[in-house]
Amino acid sequence: MTQRSEWPDFFPEGVPPDSATSAEGEAFRLVASIPPSDSDFLSNIEERPERKFKDDKIWIACGVSFHRQLECSKRTRNRYKPFRNRRIAKGTLKEEHGVQLPTNRQGDSHFTVWRRNGSLIHPDFIIDGEAS
Repeated sequence: MTQRSEWPDFFPEGVPPDSATSAEGEAFRLVASIPPSDSDFLSNIEERPERKFKDDKIWIACGVSFHRQLECSKRTRNRYKPFRNRRIAKGTLKEEHGVQLPTNRQGDSHFTVWRRNGSLIHPDFIIDGEAS
């Protein structure tokens, strides 16, 4: 069982989900620039604190979205106007970053990571995913 102090204060009880496993593996993330900054790895709640999330969606809004496949990041960028100017960073997730859970949308490689307090992901995502 994880200790609550390990997670941000805005995580409600039950977040991250018990079924989440240690973060690991190669991943892609839509970011503002290469190299990315810590602000490129914020949850929806941190990016938009004024937004009211539905109770059944709050758990996922506390996490950070990633893809396992470059093509899925490209598809997401093309599909949603706010992401059209984003770059795609490639990196490797580690246990110290937090925990992960597949949260597939329409059969793609999407998954969510819930960051541990004090974890910095951006130093491990400095590769331009489209150039590699």
